[in-house]
Amino acid sequence: MVSDYLFFQFIWAFWFAKKTTSYKIPGLHGSLVPREQLANLGWYQNCNEDELKKILTDSDGISHKFSLGVGKINPTIKEEQRNKVAAILPPQFSEVFQKIQSPFIQAVTDNLTTKSVFMNGKVLLIGDAVAGVRPHTSAGTAQAAMHAFLLKKVFEEEGSMSVEEWEKAILEWATMAHEIGVQAGNLGQFGDHPMADNGESPN
Repeated sequence: MVSDYLFFQFIWAFWFAKKTTSYKIPGLHGSLVPREQLANLGWYQNCNEDELKKILTDSDGISHKFSLGVGKINPTIKEEQRNKVAAILPPQFSEVFQKIQSPFIQAVTDNLTTKSVFMNGKVLLIGDAVAGVRPHTSAGTAQAAMHAFLLKKVFEEEGSMSVEEWEKAILEWATMAHEIGVQAGNLGQFGDHPMADNGESPN
């Protein structure tokens, strides 16, 4: 069954300029019971500025910069995207995409800070404010959880970690996760990766 295929584990399927991801998320009210969980299913599409503006113009004719929420996609664009999916995606993904009634669109962006502690430790950046990792990295929740876990060490009575050590640790991790996301994205979207064999003879 398609549901068994998609709910089994994290799935990342890619080939040149076409990439999809699928992974489990908690169901309603945070349920982790099998068959009550939901799945995030994403399809990456390369667009130039004009194509992106067209896709991000909602059903009321209002242009958005980064995203369109559920129910806002122009019906014509929605039908065009479904036709593209049917033509290029693996059958398991295509079948599910055709059945999604209310999809949403999100432009993939990158952000990575070089500093997360301000005002002598009174203001801290955490979670996506530190690094907005790409969806296929599948690390956004893990990043936020790690920040909270390590902050406990900063604020607990024994003080086993200083705020400076906390900042160093989270920025190193964020930089690594960001680089992985960019490299994986370049591989999936453009066939480009720093460790890829491009067929050239080494010099």
